[in-house]
Amino acid sequence: MAEPGIAQSGTAGFVGSWAIAATAKKEIADNAIIERNFILLGFDAWAGYHRRTPIPRDYDQWIKLREMPITHMQHFMVLAKDLEKTRSFYCDVLGLRLGPRPPFKFKGLWIYAGDVACIHVGERASYDETSRTAANPADPVDHGSGSVDHIAFSATNYDELVGSFTKHGVSYRATQVPGSDLRQLFVFDPDGIQIEINIRSKPA
Repeated sequence: MAEPGIAQSGTAGFVGSWAIAATAKKEIADNAIIERNFILLGFDAWAGYHRRTPIPRDYDQWIKLREMPITHMQHFMVLAKDLEKTRSFYCDVLGLRLGPRPPFKFKGLWIYAGDVACIHVGERASYDETSRTAANPADPVDHGSGSVDHIAFSATNYDELVGSFTKHGVSYRATQVPGSDLRQLFVFDPDGIQIEINIRSKPA
């Protein structure tokens, strides 16, 4: 007989990778019995991988084990020495667009790819003056990506980007991902942040 609360791969009644309901009973200090229903999504596949792993008695705890709290990346922020140069690079050279921005205390821009404000820009001097705290001190390094090597975007037209770089006098580096149809372009923004752009080759 399987130990209570232990996942047994292949146990009768727990076959399949779709939703399975199981009732758990646990005796607490006052000897009362609590009955709980667990919706074990994909139980057999889960149990096969985590063989003999205790199943949490608390449904909310079980759900937390299955869900990551972070769902997606929203944006990155650039502290720019010159807002206009930064706007020109991301909008005129890369083809992104300006969009709505809340009235923060510091000067800045929100730059959009489609409907996503993926680049938040703050004027460095204004940000340092209005928004620094003891927990968020000014960084003496004011150029480059620091420990972050690059930020990557996907795009659809390789030749159009190369043409834009040439037109605006922006140096770029072109590479190909080995064993893939993915072509890459690397450029630096006015504050020394390296930008990677990935473009799939069009079918012949």
